[in-house]
Amino acid sequence: MSQYHKTGLLLRLNCRRDRWRIVIWIVVLAALMASVAAKFDGIYGTPHEIEAIRQTLASSGIVAMFGAFHFTGRVTTAEIFANEMLLFMALIQVIMNLTLSIHATRSDEDQGVTELIRAHTVGALAPLAAAMGELVIINGGLSVLYGLGLQLAHMPGATTSGNWLIGLGLGTTGLLFGTVGVLTAQLADHAASATGLAYGLFGIGYLARMITDVRHPQSTWWSPLGWIEKLSPYQQPNWTPVGLSLLLTFVVLGCAVFCQCTPGLRRWRFDHSTGTSNGFSVVTGSALPHLAPTTQYFYWLVIGNYPLWGGIWYRLQYNR
Repeated sequence: MSQYHKTGLLLRLNCRRDRWRIVIWIVVLAALMASVAAKFDGIYGTPHEIEAIRQTLASSGIVAMFGAFHFTGRVTTAEIFANEMLLFMALIQVIMNLTLSIHATRSDEDQGVTELIRAHTVGALAPLAAAMGELVIINGGLSVLYGLGLQLAHMPGATTSGNWLIGLGLGTTGLLFGTVGVLTAQLADHAASATGLAYGLFGIGYLARMITDVRHPQSTWWSPLGWIEKLSPYQQPNWTPVGLSLLLTFVVLGCAVFCQCTPGLRRWRFDHSTGTSNGFSVVTGSALPHLAPTTQYFYWLVIGNYPLWGGIWYRLQYNR
């Protein structure tokens, strides 16, 4: 029997179980992208309005929030849209993928669903493959809807290649962090611990992007969250970040499969109740279970409200 036996059946069951959760996420994100794009010409439609916001976007506080973008020549409405929306939408999509990936993997194990499934004629890697298939469908669907929404918005300065590059760039970024959630689900003993670990990695990536954007923009290539800024969809479309996201996705997925196929690695899973690993007390192991239930809310507070904190920093730095 193949290790992926009945993956298709599990994928259909997953999609049926999560259908409302998936529909809500897709509708909200796709509608947000399309509606903002449709209204952007009315907000930044004149050269005076574009020049005013361009100068604002060049300040250090705004760069920390939205990323470091470089304008050349005549700035268009579409370029301002890409500057303001790319990182914002990427953060929301990352949160969605972390939520869905851990729900489809670690949460099922906590509830005993995975063990019931494996008691039948199902491949050992089928549950993990089904979870990844669900993420691919969701992010692929959103990529298409993003591209179509931007096409229909008809923003001044927008191009077909740039619209689809934004869609695919956001989709691959979301898929990458969804795979990170799948990996942390293999390393943690509980869904809360997996969520805390995943958000911890997310937070490190975000802080690395913020610091390098302000101090040395070229170093932002070292942060996967910084790749979305490098797309330059309406100037010189750069497909390299899409390829890098897909490549790193396969690497992280390979690590997750390796953990799943290596029973000996389970001894390194932190015990949620005792804070020990393999019978020995581990500092991070003892701290993580106590912090895990609140860690996810901490990162929601810090990262989800990044415009607020960036605005406060900007006011402190430049409006004393």
